[in-house]
Order: sequence, then C-alpha cells, then structure tokens
Amino acid sequence: MESDEIPEANNILSATLNRERERSPERENILRNRLVRELELVQQAIRSNKPMQELYDAACDALNLRDSVPFKALTSPSFALRQSRVGADGEVSSPEMRAPRQSLKGSPKEVDLTPQELTERVAKVLLAEVNRKGMDERLKALRLFRYVGGDKTQTPQDGWAPYTLSLRTAEARRAARLLSESLRMDIFQPLVQQYADFQGKENELKDEILHKMAEQAKALREAYLLETENERAVGRWVEVEWGKRLAHQEEKRSNWQGAVSIWKGLDNHYPGVVAVKRGLQNARIQDTINRAYYMVHNDHKGRDALALLKALQAEPDMSNSWELNLALAETYETLGEFDSAFGNLDQIERVTGGLDAEQQKEIRAQVERKRAALESQQVVYTCIADAKNKMTAGYPIEALRMVIQEGIENPKVTDPTSLQDLRDDIFNEASQELLSKTKIEQDKGTGEGKIQAVIALVDLQTLEDLIGQPIAKRRSTTGLNRLRNDLASVASTVILAAGDFDPTTMPLMQAISTASAISAQLQTFDNVTNVFNAELEPVREKLTRSRRNIASILSNLQTLEKTLKDSENQSLWESAILTGDFEILKQYLVRINKLDLNEMPEVRAFDKRLSETQEAYHYLLNVIGQIRHKFSVEEDFGFVKDEIVKNKVQPPYRENTQAWQIIHAKEYEYIHSLLDDRVRVPDVYGRNDLVGWQKALEQAEEREKELELWQEWERKCYQNMDSAERAVKVTETQPVDMPTRNKKMDWEKVLEAAQLAISALTYPQVEKFTDLSDAQEKTRTTLVVGVRDIRDVPVPVRSKAVKNLEEDGKRRKSIADQWVHTAQTQIEALQAILDKRGFPSADEFKTATSQSDWDPPRKFVGARREAGITNENERQVDTLPKCWSRNVRKSRKKDLGSGSL
Repeated sequence: MESDEIPEANNILSATLNRERERSPERENILRNRLVRELELVQQAIRSNKPMQELYDAACDALNLRDSVPFKALTSPSFALRQSRVGADGEVSSPEMRAPRQSLKGSPKEVDLTPQELTERVAKVLLAEVNRKGMDERLKALRLFRYVGGDKTQTPQDGWAPYTLSLRTAEARRAARLLSESLRMDIFQPLVQQYADFQGKENELKDEILHKMAEQAKALREAYLLETENERAVGRWVEVEWGKRLAHQEEKRSNWQGAVSIWKGLDNHYPGVVAVKRGLQNARIQDTINRAYYMVHNDHKGRDALALLKALQAEPDMSNSWELNLALAETYETLGEFDSAFGNLDQIERVTGGLDAEQQKEIRAQVERKRAALESQQVVYTCIADAKNKMTAGYPIEALRMVIQEGIENPKVTDPTSLQDLRDDIFNEASQELLSKTKIEQDKGTGEGKIQAVIALVDLQTLEDLIGQPIAKRRSTTGLNRLRNDLASVASTVILAAGDFDPTTMPLMQAISTASAISAQLQTFDNVTNVFNAELEPVREKLTRSRRNIASILSNLQTLEKTLKDSENQSLWESAILTGDFEILKQYLVRINKLDLNEMPEVRAFDKRLSETQEAYHYLLNVIGQIRHKFSVEEDFGFVKDEIVKNKVQPPYRENTQAWQIIHAKEYEYIHSLLDDRVRVPDVYGRNDLVGWQKALEQAEEREKELELWQEWERKCYQNMDSAERAVKVTETQPVDMPTRNKKMDWEKVLEAAQLAISALTYPQVEKFTDLSDAQEKTRTTLVVGVRDIRDVPVPVRSKAVKNLEEDGKRRKSIADQWVHTAQTQIEALQAILDKRGFPSADEFKTATSQSDWDPPRKFVGARREAGITNENERQVDTLPKCWSRNVRKSRKKDLGSGSL
C-alpha cells in the first residue's frame, strides 16, 4: 500500500481474508475492522481506475507496447512471476509469461528470479526496443506515465482527467523510469559529448546541428531529465548558445521586440547567466529607444516618448545606460527643451566612467558630435521661434534681422538651410504686404495715406538692405521716386501731428504707442533725406526739431513705463509694509516726478496707492498698539476681541473722510495679513508673546470666558460662605444654659456649611510623590482653590481680575478652614459631655423611681438639664420629681401607720 502497488495489495488482502474466513467468520470480521482504511483505499482505486487506465493505455499505444509481454513483466513483475509459475497440477497459468521468465535466467538451474531481478533484467531488453522509438513519442508517453504515476511536476493537459490513485499507479512509475533512462541514454549522452567537443568553439557548430541540440536540451529540461547541476549546465550551454544566435539574427534585422522575446525566454529558464542578462538589457534598451523614436517622429507624442524612456531608466539595472541618456537628449531636442537635452549628455560621462578607455573614447566622440548638433539646433530652434513670434506681432524687419544676424551668420549653426528658407519666406511675405499697403495708401489720395505709403516703402528699403538686394532690383526706390513731389507736404503733416501730441490725455501704453508711431514717421523722412534732399529742404529744420522733441517725450514715457513696472514689484511693497520703511517707493515717486509727466493717469494712481498704503499701514499699526495696551495693561478682553474683528474689514472712509480710491478690500486684507507678525502682545501669565491677529483674538476670547467662569464661581462661593458665616453667628449667640445636644447640633450645621463652602471654593487634585520611608511612588489628593470648566479641566489664572478672585478665594478658604477646625473641636468636646451625661438604664431608672432618697433622681435631672433630651426614654427623667414626691408621701403614710415619727 505504501508504494501504491494496489493490485498486489488487493491480492494479498483478498487471500488473507479468505483464509481467515475459512478458519472463523469472527476472525475475518475482526481482521476486516482492522483493515478498514486499506480496504477502502483499494476499492477507491478500483472505482477510479477507468480514466487513469485510458491515459495509461494511450502512453502504451504511443510506444506500441500495450501487448508487449516484456513490458508487462517490467511494469508488474510480481504478477508476471505469479502467472508464470508451474502449478501443483503441472500447468502454467500464463505460458506467454513463462517464456521470458525462463529466457532471462542465467541458467536453467538458477533459482527463480525475484520481482526486483526480473525488473532489472527485462529493462535491459526493453531499452533496446524503446530506444528505437522517436523522441517525441517517448516524451509524450513519459508525460502520460508520470501523470498516471502521480508525479506532481506534470501539469494536466486538455482532456486529461484529474489525477487519482488507480490500479496503474505503480506500473506507470516503472514505465516512466524506463523511458527516463532511455531518453537520457539516447539523447543526453550525445549532448554531453558535443558539449565537451565544442565548449569555447561554439561558432564552429552549424545552425542546423545546434538547433537540433537545443531542441533536445529543451525536451530534456521540460521533462525534468537533467538531474544534476553538471547535467543542467550542459543543457543550459546548448539552449543559451542557440538562443543567442536567434537573438542576434533578430537584432541584425532591427527586430528588437523579437530579440527581447528570445532573451526573456532564456532569462526565465536560466536566470543569472551574465551573457543572457546583458543581451536582454541591451535588447530592451534598443527596443524602447525604437518605440520612443516612432512616437516622436510618427505619432508626434514626444511627452509619451519621454515617459517611456524614463520608465525604463528608473529600473535599477538600467540607470547607467548611456544609450537611454542619448535617446532622452534627442527626444528633448525635438521638444525644444535644450537644457534637459544637454543635461542628459552631461550625464553620459558619469554613467560611462566604469568602461574601458577605448569604449569611453568612442562614446565621448559620439556625445561631442551630438552636442555640436544640439548647439546648432538650439540656435535654429530659438531663432525660428522668436522670428515667427515677431512676424505674428507685426515686426517683419526685426524677424528678418534676427534670422540673418543671430541665425544664419551664427558660427554654431552647421546647417542653415531651414533658416535660409525662413529668411526668404519672411522677405517675400513682408515685401508683398508692404507693396500692397503702399498701393492701398496711395490710392486713398490723403495726406495720411501718403505718410503710410512712405513708411511702408522705407520699411521695404530696410528689408532689401538686410538681404543685400541689388540696387537695380530694389522696388522701394521706384516707389519712393513716385512720391517725390508729395514728400514735403506729407512731412509737414507729420510735424503738425508731433506738435499736437499730448501724452497726459491718454493711458501710458497708448501714449507710448502713439509717440513711437510719430517718431517712426519722423524717422522715416530722416531716412530718405539724403535721397530726397531738395524736396525736404524746406522742412528739414522742423523735422529735426520735432524728431528730437518726440524722441525726448518717448524716452520719458518709456522710462516712466520701466519705472512703474519696477515699482510694481510685489516684494518692494511687502518689504515696505513689513519694515515700515517706504523710502524706496518714495524714491520711485521722486524719479517719476522728474519726468515731468505728473498728470499721467498712471502717475496719479501710483501716488495715491503709495499714500493709501501708508495710511492703511499706520492705521493698523495704531490698532495693534491699542490691542497691546488693552490686552496687557487694562485687560479689556472684550475691547480687544471687538477691535480685532472690526479691523479685519477695511474702514469705509480714510482719515480725511474721503473714500478709498486705490486700496480696496483685497489690498487692505493683504496689508492686514502682512502685519500679522507685528501683532505681538506681551502675555505675562503665558510667559510668551502672543503673535498674530488670530492668536490674540483666540486668547482674548479665552481670557474673557475664563473671567466669566471665575466670576460665576465667585458668586457661588460667596453664597456658601455667607451661609457658613450665618451658621457661625448662631453659635455665637447660644444661651449659657442651652442644652449640650442643641449646642452640638448648631456646631454641626457650622461644620456642614463650612465644608460646603470649601467644596465650592476648591477642586481635588491628585499628586504623585515619593514616600521616603519606603522609596515608593504614591499619590495624594489636595484641594486647590479654583474652578473647573464643563470638561472638568481647571480654568487657568491668566488675568489680574482672575488673580484677585483667586486670592479672595484663598482667603475665604483659610476662613472656612478655621471654621471647620473650630466646629470639629466644639463638636468633639460637646460629644464628650454627652457621652458622660449618665442617663440611667431601664433598671437604674426603675430603682431610682422606687426610692424616696432624692440624690439619685437629682443626678439624673441635672444631667438632663445639661445635655438635653435626645430620645423618649431619656424624656422619662422628667417624671422623677413626681415619682420622688409620691414615694415620699407613701413613706410618710407608712411611718404614721406604724407609729413612728
């Protein structure tokens, strides 16, 4: 049963039970009860045998061994021996089994073979037959036999039933061992020989031979037939060498995905092989770079390409890949991000520091070539972008000048083709627009039209100068010649416009634009003076004077623009508010005033902004001073709270009762926030400064609430102290002859009232201390004068008013403590008197009432008068005088009756 020989186990169990049944049915039942588990396993194997039997037969059919007697003898030797024995009647159960048994004996006289010997000898015979079978057939049969034999390394294939123990389990294992030996002998041994002959000379192996060896090695590996590390090394050598050849072929065709797939397969089966790891790493790098380039150049997804490259570079083994850095540099180049591109080139030198000198030299040369190309491309890219922006903004002359001077003539540019094309495009487009504009303006027939026509032609002249257009081909000269007779009148119109120009009537940018236009028009006539000297002679002086005047105004306007722009620096205003030093801003105002443009709207706005900002600053600074004084000196927390809340919002009017014009709600709130650190309120009780509007507000609210709680506490304490004081005054007016019991009751009322007063004045506090007698930490409870809030947390003392209330409370507690002490002393003394008052017991009272002697009753009556009556039994003492009088009368009658005096 332990070796899963189910048929043999069943045979033994059946024979044993039959024998016992013949001896005694009871012995059979006892034995069956002992063998319940074994019998159940056998029956289960018999019931589950069919699906496993089908797979077993399929394996036998793959090798054509289903009817082979030697194979049956191999897989079930005990059964074969039993079937081949000669019985008592001289007959053989299975003659076909008898023949191989006899043939495998060394001699006719040899003792019968054991099952083990039969297995070993018949295996040698079968190996020769099985080795003639094809490798695929043997591998198929091996998988089936292993599965039926319960080998857990075999994954069930489609159509295979789930594994169960069966009648064929042990037989399948023997068949699997035979096939394993056959495959190792027939396939593995030649691989070992090839490994010994060609290790280190792998290139001498032809592809078809190496391919066949690799297929065989793979089959042996998948069949788990490589048992030792040396055997696995042989298979690894074969498969890796063939995989490397396949991968290199794919790499030569630039099929990097195919190469990655091959390298991954090798790495999965043989992890840790250096050549495989390097091959996979290189293939992944090249495959990723290829895909990134496709994204950039075909899909125009540069950002996605960057993400792809960076994701691979983030892997630990890929961080030192200079190829990835180079690919990143080229990708950044296409995006126009040249700083990042150069950064990746610089990174290559770091990651290649560990390579040999020859490799570093080759890589550096490649990097330098790329750096030069990047520098050239950076110039081209920047120049084209800036030129197009200027063209879009309507400045073709500046665009053309930039393309020529900063691009084409730049020594860093190695290929100016794109810049030359852009130069020609700009010139053609701009010249056509200027010629068209010239015609349109001339056709208007107005003075302004003639001015614009002259300006357009002068601009065209500038363009032609920039590209070096031959004089004979210049169209600007031809156009200007047509306007020769109109130049003087057109110039006069421009001079008149220059004289009427007043910048204070318009916004600054509009004034600059207008002044620039007038200046350009005047400069236009100045540019053609040499060509049209005679025509412009009458207005030459006026032109010069107007040009200088407009140039001066334009310079002042531009200076004003720059000064205002510089003064708008937010850090300047923040610094002025934080430090209270507005001198820098005032200096800006002085410089602006020197430009003689005080009536410009922007100048007036700056002046008002500075004035209102200073006023808001000083206003809030004054508020901060009031808050500090009210909080720390006067402790007017309500005022502090109201003032902070009120001044979060801008006052409706300035100090001069005028409305705010520049500084509005948001600006005021910003100034208010900047002064947050200036709000520093000394906190004597907190031993730190309160910094910030919100902190001061929170503390004012807390202190106000604390004072309210202490004031409420003070009222309750006063009521309790008043009650206790009244109780004390009652004891002071007690009559001298008041019964002791009543006196005690009055002092008990004092004690109760004083204790209530102390309870109202204090709260218990548990403290830890170390008992020096036994060095142990213990706790004790003390009464602290104060009040707790609704969370049962002590309310702190953080103001003079609260401190005074606390001191009053301590003084009251001292008084209440004295009352408690006095009351306790009086109560103890009075109790002692009561304990000694001597009220009679029932027997004593009975004896006293029966006597005519007055002394015993008088003692009881005196004790009653001093202590007072506490219960009904003691009240009976009041009857003693009557009892004594009655007894005296009886005694006298008795004496008279007896004749005695």
